[in-house]
Amino acid sequence: LGVSRAAVYRRIAESPRYRLAGEIPVDELQRVLTEHEGDCAAVARSLRVAHNSLRSRLRELRFDCH
Repeated sequence: LGVSRAAVYRRIAESPRYRLAGEIPVDELQRVLTEHEGDCAAVARSLRVAHNSLRSRLRELRFDCH
């Protein structure tokens, strides 16, 4: 892409539309997981976070998704 990782994270931090999976409160994660019946891809789209980052965060919290 020709963009440094630092530049990408800076853009995310500056944008009100996007955020990192690690910044999402646990209660919001639980609510959205329930709304999407554990569908990780749908949850990632809904929260506007990277699918892989979301899966890592959910594993840390010991939440199930498919």
